[in-house]
Amino acid sequence: DFVTHNSYISFGTEYAQVDIGYRESWLSPAQESAELLSTNAEPIPSITISNVKAITDWNINYQMSFGFLQEMDGIHFGDKTSSGKPGFLTMHMSTQLFDWWTFGVNRTFMFGGGERSINLSDIWKAIIDPVSSDNCGGLSDLQDCDIEVGNQIASLTSKFDFSIFDNFPVSIYAEFGGEDTNDYKNYLLGNKGFTLGVFIPYLTDTTSIYFEHSLFEDQWYIHHLYDEGYRNNLHVMGHWWGDEKAIKDPVEANVTTIKVNWDVSQIDHLELLIRSVKNSSSTLFNYKRSLEAELNYKHAYNAGFLGLSIVAGSDTYGDSFSRIAFSYNW
Repeated sequence: DFVTHNSYISFGTEYAQVDIGYRESWLSPAQESAELLSTNAEPIPSITISNVKAITDWNINYQMSFGFLQEMDGIHFGDKTSSGKPGFLTMHMSTQLFDWWTFGVNRTFMFGGGERSINLSDIWKAIIDPVSSDNCGGLSDLQDCDIEVGNQIASLTSKFDFSIFDNFPVSIYAEFGGEDTNDYKNYLLGNKGFTLGVFIPYLTDTTSIYFEHSLFEDQWYIHHLYDEGYRNNLHVMGHWWGDEKAIKDPVEANVTTIKVNWDVSQIDHLELLIRSVKNSSSTLFNYKRSLEAELNYKHAYNAGFLGLSIVAGSDTYGDSFSRIAFSYNW
């Protein structure tokens, strides 16, 4: 397929830049995954407003975008299902309160599509009161699931940068996400996901190492209004782990990633990436522990890079796979 990733036009100012097109976004300080929005799925046509230059001495950054996902099947409304293109809204804000600490909040909102028609008032009410707009039943004021607006996910992030001793910097990342609210309260996150990462950029003068671990409760990337869940063109828009389980399967998971980089010389670079997924037991599949290893080699050549990539492993269904790829980037 042909993917128009990061193809867009821009205009505006350093504090309010408008991007129209297929801009990719990454709403997380983690390097290998993002719970809400990553580059795992192809980008959507959207309008994005953000600042290029940080605002004030607190380095405030914001981003808002709106677009439509690709057409999906199985959008529920009453006792009927239809096909359509749900709207997709993203919100991000972060600030650097101290030189060593960056704190951020993220939120995404998937709504409408097919026979589910909503207006701007519905969207605004869902943003300020998700319990009464997205969480039908129980203690919510919303008892009719037919008028539920859509699917929202939120996360809080932190990034700590410090030096254990001279010339040995360390970064620690954390993301705490909620696929839902907890106890029907707007300020509590439910169906939680946790990500913790440690990045050492100079393990030696020529090597760096990154470690990341994620835990997910069982309701991530599935939704009763959308049979295809939190996806664009059948790929999860958040953490890549979402593609390692059946679309409608509510499973818990432990996910681990380790990446080592080595500058072999001034023009040669080697990267080793290891991933592992352990899904909980399921009534749909007898999941296996997946293990994947990827070795990437890059060589600077003229104005670009020659690349070699070798991948091998087994997935969560117990199937083995392998791939070899050559590339040239300029």
